[in-house]
Formats: sequence, C-alpha cells, structure tokens
Amino acid sequence: MTDTPPPSQVITSRLFGGAGNQLFQYAAGRALADRLGCDLMIDARYVAGSRDRGDCFTHFAKARLRRDVALPP
Repeated sequence: MTDTPPPSQVITSRLFGGAGNQLFQYAAGRALADRLGCDLMIDARYVAGSRDRGDCFTHFAKARLRRDVALPP
C-alpha cells in the first residue's frame, strides 16, 4: 500500500470563520496535500460573499492558489 495518491486526487479545504481560522485551514490542507503529493483545492464559497468575513487569501499572492477551478455542488 502506498501513501501517494494518484494525481487525480485532491485535498479540499473549506474555508470559514475569520482570518486565523482560514489560515489554519489553508495550512492544514497544504501540509496534507504536500505530504500526499496531490493538489489542494480551496473552497471559499462560505466566506467569499460575506461582508463581515471575506476570503483572507486575496492578500497573499504567494499562497499558490488558483481561482479558476470549478467546485462541486
């Protein structure tokens, strides 16, 4: 049994809460994706439309995020 998933597998981090929670959710997802050798997908639907708590990653250009990925329903 191998720890490396096929490239088609993806780790998804669903962001919610404030900036601290979002940073932790990103870091946990990134660490797991790097360890398993697969891609990381960020689901920011729960914070993107919020006036109180927006997506904090708009401030981090080097976070290796792509914003053109379609998320499942």
